Amino acid sequence: MSAIRENQDPIPDRGKRSRDTRVLSVGRDRQLLMWRNNLLRSQGYAVTDARTAADAMAALGKPYDVIIFGHAVPEEERNQIAAAAKNAQPAAKIIMLYLGTIRRAELADALLSVVGKPEALLHTIEVLLAERGEATASPSP
Repeated sequence: MSAIRENQDPIPDRGKRSRDTRVLSVGRDRQLLMWRNNLLRSQGYAVTDARTAADAMAALGKPYDVIIFGHAVPEEERNQIAAAAKNAQPAAKIIMLYLGTIRRAELADALLSVVGKPEALLHTIEVLLAERGEATASPSP
């Protein structure tokens, strides 16, 4: 195991991956959605946003690598959209943000508190994509 030097990016090809990564950002709170989308775009992610369940369901017609649910998306809507996403795009990674607690989040690949640092969201996306890449790159028996 090699040590990571200070200021060295522990995730190889981060810049290349982010330019190729498509994110669906689902949220009810306009300000938080805009802030999250600006953060993701500043890192090179291609972001599509959806403020309603209907918008999110319609957006699932396009391929996404990551789907992020804001904490204010109602549980029932969140789970309906997540189930449709997993059915249509099984490789897509789902991140559910929460404030305080979250229930019925079985379809999430990651849960993340909204009170954390913004870098936590970026890191979570990269870890999930790296895991997906490793799983995809594994040879078949």
